[in-house]
Amino acid sequence: MHFFQNILRHAFLFLYFFVAISPSLPANAAAIYLPQCKDFVEKDNHYSVAVDNSMLSRYTNGITDQSEIFRISELIREDKLCIQLAAQEYKLNRMRDGASKEATRKQLLEIQGRYNEIVEERRQEEERTKRMAGIHGKITDAFYEEDFRVNKVLIDTRYQVIDLMGETLVAFETELEENYFEKNLNR
Repeated sequence: MHFFQNILRHAFLFLYFFVAISPSLPANAAAIYLPQCKDFVEKDNHYSVAVDNSMLSRYTNGITDQSEIFRISELIREDKLCIQLAAQEYKLNRMRDGASKEATRKQLLEIQGRYNEIVEERRQEEERTKRMAGIHGKITDAFYEEDFRVNKVLIDTRYQVIDLMGETLVAFETELEENYFEKNLNR
């Protein structure tokens, strides 16, 4: 019984110190950005305070690849525009007719245009990436096929050379034997 009490006491002490020390440990991994636009509309009921407004550095901390940082910043920018667009649509739907509704509608069209540009840029980038992956695959396949052909030619040539060397060696040995017998017969 005393043994289990000691184990339990040590486990609790370890857990206590681990929990006390863990907040002071540096976080070297970047947080993963999760798009919030859908939650803003569906779960948060257009309540903008519920939207995370962290700095970009929170998501890029420890990342050194510039293309990855750019990808994250573009994802955040697209999400923020989507939230802004949803907020303007919500605001527009709740307004009565009038000049302010027209001004809001113009803002909404401007935001929608910017959002559509970003979505189109991302779609084109994904399409280009797929094409490049296809081209890379084709080039790799062609390289391996040509490499196989070259290796096959080299192997075939090597066997031809080995056969030729074997034939030459047999002919040379035969000639040596004939010359040896002729010399011995002439003596």
